[in-house]
Amino acid sequence: MANSIFVPHNAVPSGVNEIINLISFGFSDVGRSVPNVCSAKSSDNNENWKDNSVFVEDVGSGETCWDSFLETTPDVTGNKGLTRLAGITSRGSWDFAGVVAYALCIYADSIVCNDSGALDGQERYSAKEIKGIFFAD
Repeated sequence: MANSIFVPHNAVPSGVNEIINLISFGFSDVGRSVPNVCSAKSSDNNENWKDNSVFVEDVGSGETCWDSFLETTPDVTGNKGLTRLAGITSRGSWDFAGVVAYALCIYADSIVCNDSGALDGQERYSAKEIKGIFFAD
């Protein structure tokens, strides 16, 4: 069964290139190889990204996860200013999916919500906290 972690946000990525760049930054920042990122949206213009998803795959290990960008309400995000969610879903390693969550958390200047309890039981993480879970020095 797949589990999800969520990142509330208000900014919508401008296109697939921006998504690739922000995910690449997250992986580079923690010393991991940059994964392949692909999207159902074929162009990089500002199409309706609120209802899009991207697939992220680590070529070396075969780990995968997908990220859906959804519009929602402030009662779901827990913040009046945040009306969107990035939902990271994985059937594999949370080590890999956690890097995607970390990258989106930095991008959104937000938090990571661990509704599924798949990580270490804490419900919310800052970018620094989630980085510490997966990438302790």
